[in-house]
Amino acid sequence: MKLTRLRLIGFKSFVEPTDFAIEPGLTGVVGPNGCGKSNLVEAVRWVMGEASYKAMRAAEMDDVIFSGNTGRPARSPSSIYAMLRPFTTALFCCQGNSGSSQAGFTLSMSAV
Repeated sequence: MKLTRLRLIGFKSFVEPTDFAIEPGLTGVVGPNGCGKSNLVEAVRWVMGEASYKAMRAAEMDDVIFSGNTGRPARSPSSIYAMLRPFTTALFCCQGNSGSSQAGFTLSMSAV
């Protein structure tokens, strides 16, 4: 399976819905310190099943939800949508109505 798209909403520093397209070949994330590069990597880890908040540089699991700042209120719930595509369509047993051989899933979490 190949990750082709990632949509983050309310996850750590990604307050607004943010889409990342992961194109064939090499995809890089470049930016200054503090822009959220490592938060993107942690989002991939979380949506793929990481359950340890310590592995995501958090004091508790609620810390992965945007907690607000002086200009924005806290965001709840946090969600990550991942679009996956098989390396070959022979791996897919069925296709959707559109003939697409991609599958998507969403992981959401609300603050308690």
